[in-house]
Amino acid sequence: MYILKKGQDNKFQDLIPLGETDWPEEVKSEICEFFQNAGVDDPMTQKLVEPGLDGFRFKSDENEIDWDDVVAYFKYEALSVLIMHDDKFKEKAEKLYSEFFANHKFKVWNRD
Repeated sequence: MYILKKGQDNKFQDLIPLGETDWPEEVKSEICEFFQNAGVDDPMTQKLVEPGLDGFRFKSDENEIDWDDVVAYFKYEALSVLIMHDDKFKEKAEKLYSEFFANHKFKVWNRD
């Protein structure tokens, strides 16, 4: 995930803007709303999505995406934006997501 600052060009090549994914509209809308509440400008144009969703496949059927896990992951990402500004959000995020992420491994992108 790479959140653009206001007026910054969208040049981060490895990620896809949320609005350009072929995800279900209700999934994109829920993620967008949560990021807006976190203070992110125009989440649909932000490059938030890594190509491929391998970390979100159902364990029982690796061809299917678990959209609830996708939404939970991006809500966690939105909380990470808030954590930078308020320690209370850090505590909340740790309580909500420590167990969820215990068995998940995701590639982390670094803009440097």
